[in-house]
Amino acid sequence: MSQAWLRQPERGSVGLLRFAAWLAHHAGRNATRLLLYPITVYYILTSPAGRGASRDYLARVLAEPPGWRQIFRHFFCFAQTILDRVLLLAGRTDGFELAVFDRDGLLERARRGQGCLLLGAHLGSFDMLRLLAVEQAGLKLKILMRPDHNQMITSLLAALNPAVAATLQPIAGPADMLRLRELLAAGYVVGLLADRATPEDRLVTVDFLGGQAALPATPIQLASRLGVPVFTCVGLYLGGRRYEAHFDLLAEQIVIPRSAAMDATRLWVERYAAQLARYLKLAPYNWFNFYLFWQA
Repeated sequence: MSQAWLRQPERGSVGLLRFAAWLAHHAGRNATRLLLYPITVYYILTSPAGRGASRDYLARVLAEPPGWRQIFRHFFCFAQTILDRVLLLAGRTDGFELAVFDRDGLLERARRGQGCLLLGAHLGSFDMLRLLAVEQAGLKLKILMRPDHNQMITSLLAALNPAVAATLQPIAGPADMLRLRELLAAGYVVGLLADRATPEDRLVTVDFLGGQAALPATPIQLASRLGVPVFTCVGLYLGGRRYEAHFDLLAEQIVIPRSAAMDATRLWVERYAAQLARYLKLAPYNWFNFYLFWQA
């Protein structure tokens, strides 16, 4: 189930992103936001798998069976963050309110020239975090990505904001790993989304929101090999034009002994999952994995 997202077409990302880009450019945020209502209804009605995934997740985070109102709110929150993503990438940042929490530890390490890893998730707006780093904090940032995934989105982002698109760093083999070490040695902050597995990932099963979920071990194992500080980060959407960015130190250095590698890895993945769960309790409609995430 943890790799089910790979079999889903990117209809909820590419199509909506392209349409939002065109409409926001011609009509502005307020007018475009009105059209998000019928768009959201359309996606709910035509995506039974997405509805089922939303219902399963919301039942866990809300601790009660969700109704149509809650499911609609979940999909609408996703659509709203996509619209805001387009506006932010196009440089139209006026009116947005962003509160930043616990960023000083990351900034202090950056000032010392120390490279760090940022573990994000499909939770809220990662683009808000990326733009925050690129434009406001002046951090040297790279975002790891699979070169064969989301090529249409990558090209669209490049058209909207070449500076932000330049932060993308493909990683697929040993040569890319060497490049990653060079970036960290040069004081870069390197981000990756750590909640979705690829076919190459080893999985570990951990408790997450009261159920068993298989999460990728690769981000934690990568952090262990690199030996740099690791932070978790989320950009929560709170309604209107309000966002919150949170940065939490997961470990100054992740050490995984060979004698108990999988047990130690599972412990760190559980800590990462616990951080996600904490923020999902604060902003429950910000979870954007619309596929069955938990094991039956």
